[in-house]
Amino acid sequence: MKRTLIKNWDYFRIKTLPDIKKLVLHDVEYTDQVDIQGMYFEAYLQKEAIEFEVERS
Repeated sequence: MKRTLIKNWDYFRIKTLPDIKKLVLHDVEYTDQVDIQGMYFEAYLQKEAIEFEVERS
């Protein structure tokens, strides 16, 4: 998994968020797309790094 700190929410929301299949924040895994979107934004607001897996075709 890739660990990153979100610096540009708009870029990641458009380019990366749709392709995320699993996200880890505070040692909790999220696989539901609604949960992923919420936790991704939470990490951005709190300026915390997250881990995520991306699937691109």
